[in-house]
Amino acid sequence: MVSSTEMINIIEGEYEMESIEMLECRVCGGPAHGYNFDQISCDSCKAFFRRNALRYRPKLKCRYNSSCEITVETRRLCTYCRLKKCFDIKMRKEWIRTEEECRVRKLQRLSTKQNKMNKSSNISTIEKIDNQSNLLSNQFIQYKQPIFTMNKNFYSSNLTFDDWSLINNIKHAYDTSIFDYDTILINNSSLIDSTLKDFINDKQQIFRSLIQFYKKIPHFKQINLEDQILLIKCNISHLIHIHYILKDNFIENSNIDLYLNKWINSNLYQQMSKIHYSFNCFIQYPIILIIVLVAFMFIINLSRLPDYQLSLQLIDRHLISEHHNFFITLLWKYLNVIYDKKDAIRAIEFIVFQFLRYQLLIYEMGSIILNQINPDQFHPLMKSVLCLT
Repeated sequence: MVSSTEMINIIEGEYEMESIEMLECRVCGGPAHGYNFDQISCDSCKAFFRRNALRYRPKLKCRYNSSCEITVETRRLCTYCRLKKCFDIKMRKEWIRTEEECRVRKLQRLSTKQNKMNKSSNISTIEKIDNQSNLLSNQFIQYKQPIFTMNKNFYSSNLTFDDWSLINNIKHAYDTSIFDYDTILINNSSLIDSTLKDFINDKQQIFRSLIQFYKKIPHFKQINLEDQILLIKCNISHLIHIHYILKDNFIENSNIDLYLNKWINSNLYQQMSKIHYSFNCFIQYPIILIIVLVAFMFIINLSRLPDYQLSLQLIDRHLISEHHNFFITLLWKYLNVIYDKKDAIRAIEFIVFQFLRYQLLIYEMGSIILNQINPDQFHPLMKSVLCLT
């Protein structure tokens, strides 16, 4: 069994929590802090695009030759060229809220504020916490309730501007966490000479890339380090196949699958392959699976536990539950943008079912591996996340 200290060295030592790197605005080159309207942009260009993107463009004219250089110093000199550059880099005007959406959002804020005031009337002291977590605490029942509690507020399917910004930042964090695996893919000859032990130990890099992704999620970094480690140990092996699906663009590696079939169990391999194939229904919307990777890392009720552990001994259990509810709500809203409500519910049910199904297959695979190989031969990270003890 890998100790907590050893796991900390693996996760924290090799992937220290880094301060968010300063991004560069794609419009003017100034400092930016995230995505706005689907592109990295500074606050100034974000506000500029929101004000001008819906204007009738023929009314705008460049006083020069329509090719002004847009920099931090010159961005205010030519509205036409600045707006043209915004569209050239594919900023999305359809993500700008309409006046009606702004009114609805204002009403939602007023309603939320009123609910908070009503709920705080009998409370002497209220701690000031993160706005998202505070909102969620008013919308969801505590963690002891079913994992997908759906009250009337859950069915608010409108994605706000902040939601879109968060989704784009999550996607950016995911994209920047993926290593260039094209240079290290196992070829036919190396597979022929490879053993199951070698194959599993080689997979530590893709697990680490997924861990690196979680380390870039602010909500994950908010929780206690011991809880981070425990959630990774209990949940990452059931999410890694989604990571593979995204990394490989929904295409199975036939060479690797062939040897997995030989090393493990043909029936088990076929079941895993079916799960992989079933996720092709999201091939046009991979962001769904990226949000799933985040939401399901915060799962408590459905986490797989080692045989020696009866329950998750978490320090920040309530905060973890709030984050889980928040990202499940975000997933629900995004699904409602793509599907109608009936199909969105089916998508949620499908994702949960496949998560549980894959969890059972991973447990069975672990048993098969332990019958063939001494667990001490595995890399500590793989030994821990696959519960090979």
